[in-house]
Amino acid sequence: MNNTITKTIAGAKVELSSWSGDDYYYLDVTQAAKIIRRLLKAKFPETKFSVKCDKYSMGSSMDISWFDGPTKEMVEKIARNFETKDFDGMNDMSYGKDSWLLPDGSCSPAYSPGTIGSAGADPSYDYPAPNADAIKITGDFYIFTNRHTSPKFLDVMKTFLVMKGYPIEKVEIKESEYNGSGWMDFSAYPWGQDRQSWEFWTREAIDHTTFNDGKMLYLGNEPTLIDSPLSDRNDDPICAIEDWLPEDNFSTGI
Repeated sequence: MNNTITKTIAGAKVELSSWSGDDYYYLDVTQAAKIIRRLLKAKFPETKFSVKCDKYSMGSSMDISWFDGPTKEMVEKIARNFETKDFDGMNDMSYGKDSWLLPDGSCSPAYSPGTIGSAGADPSYDYPAPNADAIKITGDFYIFTNRHTSPKFLDVMKTFLVMKGYPIEKVEIKESEYNGSGWMDFSAYPWGQDRQSWEFWTREAIDHTTFNDGKMLYLGNEPTLIDSPLSDRNDDPICAIEDWLPEDNFSTGI
């Protein structure tokens, strides 16, 4: 690298490097973390995020974790386009990805060779710059996200489901000794299809519901399939959780 510039992205001063003659810049994982921290704080001010970076011999990675607050999909909508490496499990192959970075911190796909030409499943793409201010960036890091749920959130969810008439009164809310996160213990019910169904749909409800200041909000459209109450979901809060839990979506055999 023989050309380093400093840019202000989303209010953060970020260093970008390149070789002479290249039309793209290298974004180090720690520099990307500066931007993502700013974006997450601006978008979700009520939530405290942990953004940690790790460097190793074959690359680097970023780990984003938080409690409750926004869903994993909402956070990944901001962070995922900064990821400059991906992995295709179809052929066990990692590959690079370039992105377009704008001064406001927004980031969109630019180029990827994909893996279809190597017996993989991920398609290639090559998108033009969204405008004249866009900078093409590359790098060598993965991004991982991990949303923890608090015992309080799970207790509110369980209370609501029981109030709606679902027989999960025996489910226990437990707390991890490691980090204080909560989990639901269904072991009071016999193993079988009914219990599996309850565990699956309860997890789906939690994963697609925001939780702030004791209030839950489901993110998605009204269900259209009786066996999939979370079908056609998106990232816009358009209906409260009370609107999408018809009793027919759950087994009543427990």
